[in-house]
Amino acid sequence: MSGTGQDITQSKLIEKALDYKNERLYDLNNALNHAQKLSHIGSWNWDLVGGSEEWSDEMYDIYGVTKESFFPSYKNVTEKILPEGFRKLEQSIVRLLNDNTFIPFEYKINRPSGEIRTLYFVALEKKSEGSVFGVTMDITERKKIEEEHERTKDNYRRLFDNATVSIWNEDLSLVFKQIDELRKKEISNIKGYLEQNPEVLFSLLEKVKVKVNNVNSATLKLFEAKSSKKFLAKVKDTFTEDANKVFINLVEAIWNHKKTFTSEVNYKTLKGNEFLALFSIPIPQSTIEQKIVPASIQSIQSIKDAESAKRESLHRLKEAQKLARVGSWLFNPLTKEVEWSDETFHIWGFDPKKGAPEFDDLVNRIHIDDQELFNSVVNEAISAGTPYDIEHRICLLSGEQKIIRAIGQTVLGNNGEVAGLVGTTQDITSQKKAMDQIEKAEEMYRILTGHSNDLICLQEPDSTFKYISPSIKNLLGYEQTDFLRKQVFSIVHKDDIQSLKDAMKGNFFSGEIIEAFSFRIRHKDGHFVWLEFLSSPVYVAKEISYFVTSARDVTQWVVAKQEIQEYQTSLQKLTTEITLIEEKQKKEIATNIHDHLSQSLVISKMKINQLKKNPQLKEITEDLKFIETHISEALENSRKITYELSPPVLYQLGIIDALSWLLEEVEANHKIECRLISNVTSMKLDDVKSIFLYRSIQEVINNIIKYANASLITLDLDKNELGIYILITDNGDGFDTSVLKNHNHSGSGFGLFTVQERLRNIQGKFIIASELNTGTTVNFFIPLGI
Repeated sequence: MSGTGQDITQSKLIEKALDYKNERLYDLNNALNHAQKLSHIGSWNWDLVGGSEEWSDEMYDIYGVTKESFFPSYKNVTEKILPEGFRKLEQSIVRLLNDNTFIPFEYKINRPSGEIRTLYFVALEKKSEGSVFGVTMDITERKKIEEEHERTKDNYRRLFDNATVSIWNEDLSLVFKQIDELRKKEISNIKGYLEQNPEVLFSLLEKVKVKVNNVNSATLKLFEAKSSKKFLAKVKDTFTEDANKVFINLVEAIWNHKKTFTSEVNYKTLKGNEFLALFSIPIPQSTIEQKIVPASIQSIQSIKDAESAKRESLHRLKEAQKLARVGSWLFNPLTKEVEWSDETFHIWGFDPKKGAPEFDDLVNRIHIDDQELFNSVVNEAISAGTPYDIEHRICLLSGEQKIIRAIGQTVLGNNGEVAGLVGTTQDITSQKKAMDQIEKAEEMYRILTGHSNDLICLQEPDSTFKYISPSIKNLLGYEQTDFLRKQVFSIVHKDDIQSLKDAMKGNFFSGEIIEAFSFRIRHKDGHFVWLEFLSSPVYVAKEISYFVTSARDVTQWVVAKQEIQEYQTSLQKLTTEITLIEEKQKKEIATNIHDHLSQSLVISKMKINQLKKNPQLKEITEDLKFIETHISEALENSRKITYELSPPVLYQLGIIDALSWLLEEVEANHKIECRLISNVTSMKLDDVKSIFLYRSIQEVINNIIKYANASLITLDLDKNELGIYILITDNGDGFDTSVLKNHNHSGSGFGLFTVQERLRNIQGKFIIASELNTGTTVNFFIPLGI
């Protein structure tokens, strides 16, 4: 037997070492797989040439597949990746192969079950030109947690921003730190300590003012701030003087390890408006909580205002009860307890300090004749729940007697039985007296309207009759009912209907006050009666509700007025005729003077001039001169008389030249400056108007010369399409024009009366205005075309 021997110790050792390494590698691989499973991280190798991948066990779990059912080829894997993630994967591989760079990214896959998972490429490494190594983490659960966290943060942020109360996030860590330092001093009464050491208090308070982190929108609205930045910059300005006291109480709560603190605090807005708020803060129990402490500030100013308004309302109610003389009361029939308002005590004459009286004492103050009524209605209310509303009399200890209106109503309990009575007591004594007076006044009014000869009516705004007095029977023959709810136009004279409607629409029924209006109305017998009526509006809530109209028979007055007008018309015609006759006579006299007397004087003057030339008569030359002078004066006077009686220039040249001549004469004879201003050089007027106008102006100028002491007379003449306006002014002494209305004044005033009558004959107007020491103005107006 033959053989060979070989030392395999070394190989055995190597084999053993290799087995050990394999075991270690196996254990390491198992550990790696276990670690990947715990951390939801999978690794993979991708063969870029063959298109296949080699996955770790966790990769299958991440994709929701098994090794038996899924082969990780490029095609199978990319089908699971959502499009957006697939594009990211391709871009990362291209970047890795080209630039050897990698940026981690998220992407989503769709598992076979339909579940969407979020994955995260942790690492991507190029092992060789033909393969890529990658690490993928399933971060779905983490994303859910992050999303939930974001939702929570968003909810808190939304709650913070949308809260209706003001919320401040404050950092109180420095405050707690200083308080911890104070605790080392073993202070027994922190509140008293801070009051005695204000510098410590201010130090703590300053740490609060400067450590407000942020505020919500409700804070900006409450404190009238435009932005958080501006508010935080001026947060110190929001604290009022009582902030120190409130802060001391807060420090005391922290010192005593309270969990919350609430107090009323006065704040100021950034615009300086103070308001009362409820300050609430959870006292932090840990160092972390001290960093962000939410403090809520809710304005309770409206509540305080409401409480104040309530108190004011009660006060006003008392005042109203006092003014209206109405008191309120409450009665409990079981306990006999009574509650009265102050005014009830005042009405009944009881002392409020002694409380409400006993029922018997109350009844004793009721008039003896009214006690039975009062007792019966109260008993009926208690027993049957019947409300009451009665009037009765009470007699006070002072002897004063009042009339009371008592109203009572039952209050039912849960069992449906009467549990109490509530009601009011009103002193109607003055009202009763007023009602009596009103009734007497109404009776007097009925007597007045029933026996008046005038017609008294109440009309709607559309003139419909609501009431007609009985006098319509005597006045017009109709019954009252004939025109109720009707208008009057059916019996108005046809010529007066429109003018009556215009008067009603334009004046009477618009509420304006004007003079009485007259119209004709048909009597029931057929003849017409003249009525004069006046109407006054009755306002309700500033609106015309009715019209009170009174009318009286003025037929006799109208007839008399017509006769007077006819007489005045005849008188005016007569005055015109007399004036024309007078002017005619003046003209004839002036003509005779001019044709005879003036001619004789001229001839005589010529004869004397001849005699003066005769030498034989030198002895009587002086006598001839004397005679010649007097003849010249007589001749001049005859000329003046001729012009004054009937100025030829008026008939030959017209009114304007005549007025110009008149002013020249005044200026020459009386040394008064005269001015004529006219917008026309000539004016065509008939003889009547020319004479009347000239004589009127002449009369006014004569009055100025006689009485005014004027140095200037101005005559301003203006003609237009309406007529002639003449303004005569002087700068004289002036006078009180009221004397013109006084028929008993010393001056006759006949001249001005004559002027007025002359102008009236040609439908002209005449107005005088004067001021003492200033002068007088006279206005004429002569209409054209009349």
